[in-house]
Amino acid sequence: MDISNKKTIDRIESRKIDKTRKVILYCGIGMILLSTNKLFSATASQITGIGWWFDTILVTAIPIYFLLKNQRQLLNRTGQFIEWNTESIIFKLKNETAPTTIRIDQIDTVEIHLDIIEISGNTNQKYILDISDFDRYEDRLKIKSNFEIYTHQKSLTTIN
Repeated sequence: MDISNKKTIDRIESRKIDKTRKVILYCGIGMILLSTNKLFSATASQITGIGWWFDTILVTAIPIYFLLKNQRQLLNRTGQFIEWNTESIIFKLKNETAPTTIRIDQIDTVEIHLDIIEISGNTNQKYILDISDFDRYEDRLKIKSNFEIYTHQKSLTTIN
């Protein structure tokens, strides 16, 4: 099966986490710059005090820790999308490291909820698509519409 032969019908992307990672990165850089400024603007009597060093290390280490921790945690959640092709549905959503492909002919039922879409396959596989990071109303409406169109077409083919 060649991916280049598939025609993309629709693709919806979420940039929420990408923007959040940028904000956290800028805040972390700002805190490091403030800590560096504190270090270089200290007087000779402050530098000799153990309390000043403890405070400086604490104020520098905490932002760096949270910056690295949050950047790593959010890395897997970047680049989220749902793509409908002529033969399959490809998605990479919350906490998935690689895109997942579901062939359209293997789907039995699709249940649409507020933040979750449940897809049951004819091979007893169940996919749970967490779309909570798609926070734009237009995107959610489009996702719901695309799955409803697919569900309607699938029910028409099983009737015939």
